[in-house]
Amino acid sequence: MDWFFVIEEKKHMKMDRLEMLALATSSAVFVVALVYWGIQIQGVRELLEMAYG
Repeated sequence: MDWFFVIEEKKHMKMDRLEMLALATSSAVFVVALVYWGIQIQGVRELLEMAYG
């Protein structure tokens, strides 16, 4: 029965690495989207300023 717990522990360790990778990737995507959104908003504000003075 001990071998079952060893296998489960290895799977859990592997999932922890996978979860950390997923967290890092999703965080990077979120930050890039936030920066992109900020740049787009800045562009819209500049266009509105040019249009309406």
